[in-house]
Amino acid sequence: MGDKQIAKSKNPIHTFLFDAGIDSRKFAAIIALSFAASFMLFFYTPLDIYLNNPTPFVIGWRLMLPHLFGFFIVAFIAVFIVLLLLCHKKIVPGLFALSLALIAVLIARFALDLFTQLYSYMIAIIAAVAIIYSLLKKLLKNNSSDIFLLGILGIIFAAYVQTLFLNANMLTVGASSNHSALSASNIINLLLWGAIALLPIAVYAFVKASKKGKLENLKFEKVIVFCAVIICSMQTVGLASTALSTDLPAAIEDQPPQYVSFEPALNLSEDKNILVFMLDRLDSRFMREAFELHPHLKDVLYGFTNFENNIAEFFTTLPSTVSMLTQHYYTEGQTFAEYWDDAWSRHNVIDSLRGHGFTTNLYLDRWSTINDLSNIENRTDNIRTAPDDFRASLNSGTFATTMTRMSFGRMAPYLLKNIFLEPVTLDFGNHFVTLSYEIPSAQHFYVGPYHDRVFLDFIRDNEFTADKENGVFTFVHLNGAHAGGSDHPQDIPSLVQNFEILDRFFSAMRELDVFDSSTIIIVGDHGYQDLGLPFTVSLFIKPPGGAGALITDSETEMSNKFFAASILQAAGLSHEHLGLSFFDVIDGAPVPERRTYYLTRWWEPFVEYGAEGQMELLGYYRVSGDANNADNWVFVENSR
Repeated sequence: MGDKQIAKSKNPIHTFLFDAGIDSRKFAAIIALSFAASFMLFFYTPLDIYLNNPTPFVIGWRLMLPHLFGFFIVAFIAVFIVLLLLCHKKIVPGLFALSLALIAVLIARFALDLFTQLYSYMIAIIAAVAIIYSLLKKLLKNNSSDIFLLGILGIIFAAYVQTLFLNANMLTVGASSNHSALSASNIINLLLWGAIALLPIAVYAFVKASKKGKLENLKFEKVIVFCAVIICSMQTVGLASTALSTDLPAAIEDQPPQYVSFEPALNLSEDKNILVFMLDRLDSRFMREAFELHPHLKDVLYGFTNFENNIAEFFTTLPSTVSMLTQHYYTEGQTFAEYWDDAWSRHNVIDSLRGHGFTTNLYLDRWSTINDLSNIENRTDNIRTAPDDFRASLNSGTFATTMTRMSFGRMAPYLLKNIFLEPVTLDFGNHFVTLSYEIPSAQHFYVGPYHDRVFLDFIRDNEFTADKENGVFTFVHLNGAHAGGSDHPQDIPSLVQNFEILDRFFSAMRELDVFDSSTIIIVGDHGYQDLGLPFTVSLFIKPPGGAGALITDSETEMSNKFFAASILQAAGLSHEHLGLSFFDVIDGAPVPERRTYYLTRWWEPFVEYGAEGQMELLGYYRVSGDANNADNWVFVENSR
């Protein structure tokens, strides 16, 4: 077998390569590119995402690694065969390879139920490649395979550079974003990504021109092999370094898992109930619009007062919900994980309730309120543990689909990130595992905003009871007006669904004759900053004995700062050490200066750097009088 051409032999593989016009250098380049592309997509990127954000995955590396290795090997073989056929000097084998890829995608979609939302894009990519490939074969003939291989190398380069340096505004899994918008930054990012992808071809064309068409001395295949080895080596070293420096949480396969049960939420007290429904991003403007579009929603709020002059203390769920429950504020410079652990390590209003015999049930959004279940396991009665004899198995199809989306999403330019990442819900780890111990459908390892439908189905299908002798405090985080779209009318159906949950709850409480005696608070954790000021948040309160049609109060100056004291007062406990309560203000207590703090660098550093994410305080808004009047919001810049 010579350097320039693989000699003919009786070996059919050698014969194919000889007839295809593939010499030993090109053969090595094909192997290197197949390895590098498959390794980055199916091994390096998924593991890197996991090592930086291990908790949401639920599973550990021992359960994950064999599957990732299997995906990588299968992908390597498939990509190798496809590239081998595409580099054939005749066009038919290449088109045959693309046809096989198309058939594989269709089988994965309709026979294995994989890539249910992604397959249309995969088909479009295959069609585009077929067209480009045919044009290259027609125009460049024997040089077309060189261009094709260099194009693959360029795409690998661009994806890796995007991952390392260009994801400063990385899209959060499950979060709304404007990454699909044709903004200047998104377009610049796309152009830069494309320029990097085309760079190897541009260098090839430059060398070709400088060589005056004599390409026999251009050994670009060696450059491809060298670049592939360098990239894979850097990725391997990076993975090893991250793995050695990361303290991974206990994986589900290593110990009986804890999970959140919805069942305790249906078990009420015959004496005293305090129920809080936190509706995410419940901006007052959304609520007014929902009432206009769906007037029947007001009927659900019998006995409530709607306090429209209410503000949140923060613009985002973190740290708004945490500070409301723990009375501990974020300190600039803390990582998110440090803040969660610090806030939940302190005595808080929930501890006070439990100290006086209350049953407490917390359904908290894991991605913005707790680091993991260990933060609240001693503060809530709705966490369960599987028996010791459990066994966990990975759902390969779900795992493969989700990790492929995450990999493509991390490597893609901003304009394409939504396509891959938006369908990945925040509770993705809940669907990776099947346990030998059957956990009911409404019990999950973590609670996220996408559990609203599951929660609604559960309370429809199960009976409420009121046999608790002591008081019950239940806090439920619902998706509210945070459907995930940046266009706020999309959020109204999500809000209406939440009101179905409220209606079912309240109807069951009336049947059990505990509605009238209960304190119920419906509140938003924050409003919608993109709509600009005023940034008011809906607050509905039904005290014990509250009756009659919904009352609207636009004057009483409320703030979510009063939440914790209100819970203690509703429980009949001393609350003065926490300041004013909602009920104090209702009774006429003078209200001190109200503030909304403005923290930036919200999800982006958390997504890209895991627990290293930090927020920055720019200042606060001082709010006086009617918070629905933007003129009453005065910004005070941080003086540091």
